[in-house]
Amino acid sequence: MALSRRGGRSRFTLVFLILTSITVITLDFRGEGEGLIGSVRDGAADALAPVRDAAGGVLDPVGDALAGVTGYGELEDENAELRARIAELEGSALRDEGAEGELAEARALLGLDFAGDTPRVDARVIATPVSNFEQTIELDRGSDDGVAVDMPVVDGAGLVGRIIQVSASRSLVRLVTDPASAVGVRLARSSEVAVAEGEGPE
Repeated sequence: MALSRRGGRSRFTLVFLILTSITVITLDFRGEGEGLIGSVRDGAADALAPVRDAAGGVLDPVGDALAGVTGYGELEDENAELRARIAELEGSALRDEGAEGELAEARALLGLDFAGDTPRVDARVIATPVSNFEQTIELDRGSDDGVAVDMPVVDGAGLVGRIIQVSASRSLVRLVTDPASAVGVRLARSSEVAVAEGEGPE
């Protein structure tokens, strides 16, 4: 009978400790009473140690569950950090998109992409400056080809100059490097409008 009573007491203690552990897990999962739960958790761990040894590992799953739930706060912190990092990366992506837009605008201005939609006349240079004091070139196209005074002249690198004289089959271009040249431009970075004046050959 004595053995039977001891066995009943052990089962009662086992059930009580298991229920206590489950209660601790539930409270800790909800994040309530951190100081109290910490003390109860420590006491439960000390109390469970001998019973775990006597029961042959019966309470190991409960201990594993307790360890997993107590790490929940750390996982929440890591998730918060990851969400913040994602928001930062998304912000960077938006900034990059803005930079790409500015780059496209700069390329359109510097590369004169708009010339693709503008009627144009292809021409060849047939005469170049003969001295440093002369900043003009002559083209093999004229009024018969649709060339007119003040038309801009461009190449793959950008603006070359503008037409200042036209004949039926020839035209004269004042280069942008000519000190007498003044051309309206828009700055790529600030979008400000300015006047580019020639300073002569380098």
